[in-house]
Formats: sequence, C-alpha cells, structure tokens
Amino acid sequence: MYYLGIDFGTTGVRAGLYDKGGTEIGFSSVSYETKSEKAGFAEQSPEDWWNALGKATRELLEKTSTSSWEVVSLAVDFHSCSVMLCHRDGSPLRDCLIWMDVRAAAESDEINSATGESLSPEWMPAKLLWLKRNEPKLYEQAEVFCEAEDWINYMLTGVWSININCSVNWGYNSENHCFSKPFYDRIGMPEAIGKFPSEHVFAVGDRIGTLTESASRHLRLSPDTLVACGGIDSSIGILGMGAAEEGKLALCTGSSNLAMVLTKKPLFNLNGVNLGPNHLVSGYYTDYRGQTASGSIIQWAKKTLYSELASDTAYQIMDEEASHIPVGSDGLIVLDYFQGNKHPYLDGSVRGMVYGLSLSHTRAHIYRAILEGICYETAHLLKQFGDGGRPIHEICLSGGFANSKLLLSILADVCGVVVHVPENSQCSCLGSGIVAATAAGAWSDLQEASKNMTRFYLTVYPSEDNRLKYEKLFSLYLNTYPELKQYFNEVSAVFRSL
Repeated sequence: MYYLGIDFGTTGVRAGLYDKGGTEIGFSSVSYETKSEKAGFAEQSPEDWWNALGKATRELLEKTSTSSWEVVSLAVDFHSCSVMLCHRDGSPLRDCLIWMDVRAAAESDEINSATGESLSPEWMPAKLLWLKRNEPKLYEQAEVFCEAEDWINYMLTGVWSININCSVNWGYNSENHCFSKPFYDRIGMPEAIGKFPSEHVFAVGDRIGTLTESASRHLRLSPDTLVACGGIDSSIGILGMGAAEEGKLALCTGSSNLAMVLTKKPLFNLNGVNLGPNHLVSGYYTDYRGQTASGSIIQWAKKTLYSELASDTAYQIMDEEASHIPVGSDGLIVLDYFQGNKHPYLDGSVRGMVYGLSLSHTRAHIYRAILEGICYETAHLLKQFGDGGRPIHEICLSGGFANSKLLLSILADVCGVVVHVPENSQCSCLGSGIVAATAAGAWSDLQEASKNMTRFYLTVYPSEDNRLKYEKLFSLYLNTYPELKQYFNEVSAVFRSL
C-alpha cells in the first residue's frame, strides 16, 4: 500500500509516493505559470493546476510501475491566501489571486483600522474586499468564496468544504465552529460568510471522501482512493520535517525564512480573528515568526561580491573562503534588514547595515558576516518563542540553507541548539503523504506518523567555544535596532523625500 502526497507550490505541483515508513517510492513534478499584469498582481489558472496535477500523477504511476489500486489515499497541500470565486459546480469565475498578490494593500489598511486586527493584504478578507469594489459583478455572481486548497478538494471528491488550517486566516474559530460575524459586519462584507463552503469543516488528516469518477480517470487512480484533508504547504511541511512536537522549530529557508512552532497556548496575536486553535495538530496552535530576505541576501552577496564565479561552483567557493574567517568576522556585524524587518519590529522602512568595516576586511569577511547576521536574526526569532515560554531545543531545517554546511554550523553555534536536516528535501510533499497515511489508518495520529515517516540525514551540534563567543556578539546585535531605531527612521524619511 502506498500513500500519495501532493504539494502545490508557487511554480508547480509535486507528487510523491510513499510507503508506511516514509520511504519515497517515486517523485514527479509539473510546472505552471503565474501571471502578473500589474505591479502587486499575481494570478494563476485553476485549469493549469488541474492539468498539471493529472500529468504529475500519471507520470508518477508510470515511472514507478504502480497500479492504481496500490495507492490507498492521498492528501493535498497548497500555497495559502489564494482566493477563488466559483459557481457551486466548481467552475471558477476568474483566475485565482494567489498568495503573492498584494493588490489589496489599501483594503487591508482599512480593515485593520476598522477592526484593530493586523491582517495582511495577502489574506482572504482584503482580497475579497478588493474584488467586491473592483469586480462587483463577478463578486455577486460567485456562489462560493474559497481557497485553492478547498477547490482542489472539491474537484477530487465533489464535496465542498473548508479546512481549518487555511480558514483560520479568514476568521474561522474551530472551537466556536463559526466565522466571526462582527468582523465581517464591520468590514462591510456580511454576505461573505454565507458564501464560504462551510457546510463541511475538516481538520488536517480528516477524511473528506473518495475520488469522483472524473477525478479517478484524470489521475488514473482507483475511485476508491481516499482523499484526506491537507492544508497550507508550510504547515504541512512541519510534519515532513519531523518537527510536529513542542520544543522543535520547523525552519523553512529560502528567499525568506519562516519559523514555525507547535504550542499548547498561543504566543502571538492573542486577540486576532485568526487565532485558532487546531491549525495543524489537534489541541495545538501553530505560532510563527519570519525573516524577510535571508536567502535573497546571500544571492545579493553572490551577485555583488562574487560576480566572476561560475554559478555551479560559486556558493562552494564562497563558503570555502568564509570558513577561514574567525567567529565574529574580525569585528563585523550585519543587520539582515535588506527588505525591512518582519518580526518582531514589523518595520518595512528599515534597511540592512554592515558595521565595523576597515581596510583589512575582504569580501570573505563580509560574506561570513552576512551569514552570521542572518543567523543572529534567526536566533532572535528563537528568543521570541523562548520569551513566550516555549524554549526551542532543536531546529529542523529545510530549503536552500541545507546545502551549506558552513551556514548550518554557524546557525547551530549562534542559536546554541542542534540543527537537523531531513533526509527528504520535499518536506511538504512528504508531509501530505504523512497526512494521507494517517487518514488511511497507517498511524494513530499525525504526530506519530511524522515521527515514524521522517528521518534526518545530517545533524549539526553547536561548538561550545563558538557558542559562548556568539552569545556575546548576539547581545550586541539585539541592541542595534532599539538603539538606532529613531536614526534609521529619520534616514529613511530623508531619502524618501529626495
């Protein structure tokens, strides 16, 4: 028996086939396009998703010589904050506004002013308000407002539903079993609640149903294949990273960094409409903190400081040079605020800084200082969890940072914790496989499944000597923004006025 995990990302869909122990039997991926007609706009075609899903699944079965009846269950994760307007028969009225579409910035500001919330322009309420104002005919014609995840589940099973993992971001409270009517009344969209497909509400791992005949033909799977409720790609990735228990932090690294922790009590945004709980695992909240630029800063360093290096060897050479530079980069401290600070300061105007440059410093010093600065800010995220009463003892890391042993070593030393790198780099895909296996009864719950279906290929332990040195430097780093905040804001204001 095999379990199919399906991960819809921003650039394409990935399908992985797993056994009960989490061993990958096969993997397939198919890309699709994002349309961006104007600045801040980002849309995708649901038809493209459906076609890509069918192709990826059929290719996977063919490559692995797997019979349709051998796939017992499947689950899907999707990029969240991806808003759709549909008819009840599932036909979309327009393309989907995906997560990176921020056209509703003005609407989110209005909503936050009217409600006291801190909602992003990415999220459902702001995007729906934009659609109501700018495309009123489509808004009125729509019979269903949903996330991409819910649409895919409908296409697979013929059952309209919402999933708690996504809908908490649009005001669903899983304890009260309803949306916040006062919130939608206050923002002038009381009708929205009636269009959310909340006749069925599923938590991650719940059974939605089996494949429809048309979906069965499209995917070339048995119509008896069980479809389990998945969720947001990053949340499902927690399962695939082996971080589904307290004390472990799931760190998704890439252009930006996202740090996620399961907690029994909420640590942040205590009064928001998107409070939860039961986001991912029953009885737990999923609290998160983020870094805005991280991996993008490393790319900037490659382009700016090492432009002559060939792309296939550049990062290896950069790490080799930086590995000879001592802890602290001979007096350099970098703030990783190249695109502003996300947490905890929520300051979009502040920018990055390199302090301590002298004529003796080389590009290797600057590059190592950049790596250290990124890790200082990750340690800052860990401190926020610790200050909230949830200390972090282990980091489970996925994404681009896993390719640099130097960066992993610095991260372990700066944070003073063990860093694990999962054996399977497709953590969201495996996470969906874990969900599918749990729903099929292979494991008793998601946490047991995660523990048994994930493995680490690399574990990095902190050096006690380096940890003590970085502890002193980290305290200096923490003081930088509070001490210079007023100056930073004044500089930003002057440059904006020029």
